Amino acid sequence: RRRREEAAVLSAVQENIGAQAVVRAFGLQESRRAHFREQLDTLGGVTARASYLGSLVGKTTDVGVNLVQLLIIGFGAWLVFGNRLEVGALFAFIGTFVNLGLAISNLSQTLPALLQATTGMRRIDELLDEPVGVRDVPDASPAPRLAREIRLDGVSFSYTGEQRNLDD
Repeated sequence: RRRREEAAVLSAVQENIGAQAVVRAFGLQESRRAHFREQLDTLGGVTARASYLGSLVGKTTDVGVNLVQLLIIGFGAWLVFGNRLEVGALFAFIGTFVNLGLAISNLSQTLPALLQATTGMRRIDELLDEPVGVRDVPDASPAPRLAREIRLDGVSFSYTGEQRNLDD
């Protein structure tokens, strides 16, 4: 959802910049500003929620690992005091679990970034799955290979006819 809201805000920026003449001609500055503020507020809320949930994943894992570590130490101490376990074996087990806990904690820290990358890849897949808008006619022949280069000399272009966007 955050990616969609970011795309909507960027689209609004592009649209408003491109339509400045129309916005000014019809006096739509305030309504466009208000609409843009709404979009930014929505994006801010979605971003805050995504950040909160992302940090919650990492913190929950850390708390879980620490609780299990406390249980291991408590149960291990009970076994040591009951002469059912050697102190060295308890420390070896705790050391092994600490290393495992660090690995789990590191994985949980990277999980939100992986989820973000997954949503980005989904959007790319959606774009690649879009149907092709322009199709060749059935009897089209392939374009010949370029001999050396494509060269444009003395080309000028203007969107409005007043100011050139590409000059010579």
